Amino acid sequence: MPDSSTSSQATTARATIRFLRACYEADNREMAVANLFKKNIRHLTFIDGEEHLLCDMLSRVPLNRDQAIVAQKEAHLQQREKSLLYCAFPIVGQLIEGDSRSRALCAPLLFYPATLAIEEHAAFVEIDLNGQRVNSPILSAFLAQGTGNNVELDDLLNELPRAPLKPSEVQLLIALLHDSIPHLDAWSLTEFPQLHDEKRVRQALKLSEATPNQFTCLPACAIGLVPNSPETRGVLFELDELANGSSLSMPLKVAIEGVGATKARRATPRKHRVPTVLSRHQQQVLRSAATAPLSLVVGPPGTGKSYTIAAAAIDHLSRGESVLIACRTQQAVDVIGDMLDKLLGPNQCVIRGAQGQNQPALKEFLEQILQGIRVRIRSERDENTKDATRSSRELDRFERQLAKLESAIASHLRDERRWGDVASSEATNVILRAITHLKQVWLESRLRSQPPIWEQINQYYTSLRESDKLTRDLLKQGIEDRIDESLKTHRRDLTTFLKSLRTRSSTRQQELFAEVDPRILFGAFPIWLTAIPEASGIIPLQRELFDVAIVDEATQCDMASCLPIFQRAKRAVVVGDPQQLRHISFLANDRLLRLGKEFGLSDELRQRFHYRDKSILDLLNESITTQDDVHFLDEHFRSMPQIIRFSNERFYGNSLSVMRLSPETESVRCVQPVFIPDGKKSGGANELEAAAIVEALIHLVDSQAGIPSQACQSIGVLSPFRDQVDLIAKQLEQRLPLTAFERHQ
Repeated sequence: MPDSSTSSQATTARATIRFLRACYEADNREMAVANLFKKNIRHLTFIDGEEHLLCDMLSRVPLNRDQAIVAQKEAHLQQREKSLLYCAFPIVGQLIEGDSRSRALCAPLLFYPATLAIEEHAAFVEIDLNGQRVNSPILSAFLAQGTGNNVELDDLLNELPRAPLKPSEVQLLIALLHDSIPHLDAWSLTEFPQLHDEKRVRQALKLSEATPNQFTCLPACAIGLVPNSPETRGVLFELDELANGSSLSMPLKVAIEGVGATKARRATPRKHRVPTVLSRHQQQVLRSAATAPLSLVVGPPGTGKSYTIAAAAIDHLSRGESVLIACRTQQAVDVIGDMLDKLLGPNQCVIRGAQGQNQPALKEFLEQILQGIRVRIRSERDENTKDATRSSRELDRFERQLAKLESAIASHLRDERRWGDVASSEATNVILRAITHLKQVWLESRLRSQPPIWEQINQYYTSLRESDKLTRDLLKQGIEDRIDESLKTHRRDLTTFLKSLRTRSSTRQQELFAEVDPRILFGAFPIWLTAIPEASGIIPLQRELFDVAIVDEATQCDMASCLPIFQRAKRAVVVGDPQQLRHISFLANDRLLRLGKEFGLSDELRQRFHYRDKSILDLLNESITTQDDVHFLDEHFRSMPQIIRFSNERFYGNSLSVMRLSPETESVRCVQPVFIPDGKKSGGANELEAAAIVEALIHLVDSQAGIPSQACQSIGVLSPFRDQVDLIAKQLEQRLPLTAFERHQ
């Protein structure tokens, strides 16, 4: 019979997950593109005449060159915050919301990533048809207002055709929209590929004011710079699954239920084999990641967070275990993926979500092993097994030798220091001088009996290089053995996975992927990387599917979206820095209070899971019960000493060891304060400071005008205030040509 306290704990956990889901949904409900004519959609340009890109008739179409240059400048300046998108088939009308107020919609049904090509006398737009996305929050709002239909959003999304759009697929789109959303008129799409221009779209929007909740889907396409928005649909669905499920993973039990983690600890692995040198704190991270249900890694800027994450992944790989690495952004995914490539060498054992450029190489690799091109014959396998055994013994020898050399070098340096202390000491009488002399003679004899320190260091680095090479070889051997085993027992699953990569239909791709047990794929692909919002698209929500999940950029991650990541793993590691940019939420406190009461959370729980104020790192910092599972990376490698000094003193209590500190770097003037007379001003924008910055930038650009572009300095401008960023960007757009943005990145 279940323990009543355990049952109550599980009930509270489910209520907490539902509360966090509601917070996440409320915080992200406005992230869809609801109206192309809003001011935050920049450089909106409608395509006139006939559409050629969605039909795949042309790879690019011309644009006004002057307008394209301005748009390209802003895209360069705000590439992290905004994306250039090709928006197709706007749905126009007046949406009546719950409070009886209406809002104007001109919401594109489909989006495609776009790029601008600026040539000497012309400009063109190109789009990525494989990157098709659907404005699902808007469709969800329409379905919620529908009557007499039982259409689910997932079903509609799965049925929507993908580009290139042939006439038959446009007809299918019309039928789907009419069947799913009775108050939506899509007959105008029969005119496609002939397009409505901006004037006709605005007229349709104006006419819709007379008939609220009646919508029209128009054959129009526009390019614009659109604020980036996270994928929320998958996260919401998976939070529903967690709230309604019966069993949480151990990391979630610790984080949500407050379960003690002591009994769930694993025994420490005998060895951590990674082809690199790690600091003492990084080695502790590897031990904790391999044993503790939850680990917290605090890493200030430049302390090797990505390097440590990659090392932890390789450490698990060496033991035949699986790893899920989830980051807030795709850029962070790529940084860690590149670090893995650097440490492992060229490999195909890593799967990156939203792969894009990585998919062709992955497909080629799968094709080759399935065709037998990369498969070893049995005699080679047996020989390689013997080689691996010999290599392992050789690696053990190198590790013993490295430990001995480390001890010898440390001892030598201690003797050198003691000799220096003795040689510089001043004895006050004859007896002390005699004792000092004897000590000096004895230390000199010890030092002469040892090889010179430079020889020992050279031998150490030689052994270290050999050790790293053997470690890589053994890792490669292990990956090949796992691939061979997968081919022997699960060839059909690998074939199905290859089919899913080849298909252009996302619906069919998901169907094929669902046929494959992910654990089977771990044989060939033990390390998976994904942006957090995209995890639901490539990895099923199975309890403790991976041996370990690692969440990067945890300070900037909300609690809700990370819970499904933890559910997929036996152990979890979160990596971040509470002193850096925080998770940003605009959810009002009174709304949080109402939601907390709605889901029955106590005052204590509402504070513990305060969605607006706390990131996932904050939550886990409160959940972990032993300091052994909290680690601080204290070696800073990136900045010059003067740059990191302020942060080290102000935020980290001078606990960072600046690895670039030397007499040479200390003398470099790399921070230059500039005082602006009468420049003090409250508020977000400061015209005097902006003008000074712009003048300095123009002077720098002009000073490098005569050198090759590859020799130009890259330039970044930082400000804590959005208004100041916009002011500087506007002035730069007016005063600098596009070539300056490109030359200085």
